[in-house]
Amino acid sequence: MGAGYSVFASVIWPSVPFVVDSKALGTAYGVITSLQNLGLCLVPMAVAYVHPLTRDWRAPGLPLSEWSGVELFFSALGAVGILAGLALGCDPLVRAALNSPTGRLPTGARIFVQDGWERSPD
Repeated sequence: MGAGYSVFASVIWPSVPFVVDSKALGTAYGVITSLQNLGLCLVPMAVAYVHPLTRDWRAPGLPLSEWSGVELFFSALGAVGILAGLALGCDPLVRAALNSPTGRLPTGARIFVQDGWERSPD
């Protein structure tokens, strides 16, 4: 899990300036930090809730383990993360910005900033 977190951090933080206008960059980093800290607060509480409920649960085809429910919980979180990544790829402007070598939106594309819709910087 530590390796996955490291890969996530090395990808998400440098990608922010590619998809967020410079006027909203500080807000974007603040939102990401807040969401990350919220997850670091809530996930251990969720594990503490799930573990006693599923301690005697046996996953079909797997040996009895008191941590099977927690493992399933983390697998579900991983699946949600994959779906969120795929959802990002569905937005054509985000996909164009993240897949371009410069990380810039195509000329004339519109991006949302705090003051409303503006043209992409050239």
